[in-house]
Formats: sequence, C-alpha cells, structure tokens
Amino acid sequence: MKSISFIFQYLLNPRKIGAVLPSSNYLAAKMVEKEGLDIQKSIMEKDILVSMDIEKMIRVYDNLFMNAIIYSMKPSLIKIHLQIVGIKAVFTISNQTENLQVQDVSKLFERFYRGDKARKEDGGSGIGLAITKRIIELHCGTIEADYKEGWLTFTIEFIVKE
Repeated sequence: MKSISFIFQYLLNPRKIGAVLPSSNYLAAKMVEKEGLDIQKSIMEKDILVSMDIEKMIRVYDNLFMNAIIYSMKPSLIKIHLQIVGIKAVFTISNQTENLQVQDVSKLFERFYRGDKARKEDGGSGIGLAITKRIIELHCGTIEADYKEGWLTFTIEFIVKE
C-alpha cells in the first residue's frame, strides 16, 4: 500500500486550492436555496498552491459540502473558511446539526458508519467520509472532525507549495 501512496504523490501537481472548493456548482447552489441555508465564506484572495489531483479533491470538497447541506438544521448556516497557518493551508466547513448521536466524532470516518437516525434513513452507504479521508491522506493531508455547541466542523490541512 505504501508504494501506491508514493506513486500517487509523485503524480500530483501544484494547483490552486480555491479552484476546487465547494459551493460553486449549480446543483449544490439550488439545494442550499431550497433547504433555506445560507453560506458564509471566508476564503483568502491569495492563490494557495497545494499538490493535488483535481478530480479527487473536487470529490472531497463536494462530499463534505453535500453532507453539510443534507445534515444541517433547516434553516441555518454553513461556514466555509480557507486560510494559511504557517506552512499549511487550512480549510474548514461547519454546519449546525441537531444532537449528533456519536460520542467520538472520529467514528464518522469509519467505513459504513451511519450513526444517527437521519443518516440511516437517507439511503447513504456510510462510505463517503471514509473515502474522503483516504483521498486526503493520499495527498499527505489530514482531516479531523469536531462537534461543539451544535456545530459539526471538518478541518482539512495540507502543506502549501511555494
């Protein structure tokens, strides 16, 4: 498995991370509007270069954004934030959710995990966040989840390319 990861990393090219961030596709914009959600974006104007496979990273950000739409309280707010902290690009997406039914939010990244009632009834397979995490790891990044005071936040970090 290590050799696949090394080969994958070798094939990555520096790309502007802002070009693949969520909320730009038409379908998602319509869903946000229909669900009574607002988007609050705070994204640096400066180009932030990260080595990535664009198609895979679009999948990552679209998955996180669609999960935020589906599992948010309605109406509410989704916050999207991108900044540079030291040598890292730090992306966060947060949404308000009712009573997350998991004590350890790292379980959300386990394959086939669908802990709360809403996730069990939506027909999802429970592999989206596991795939998201693996793609990020192949890009030498990290992803973490945090739940505080009704807000579920996913934080992704990548080393910035100069």
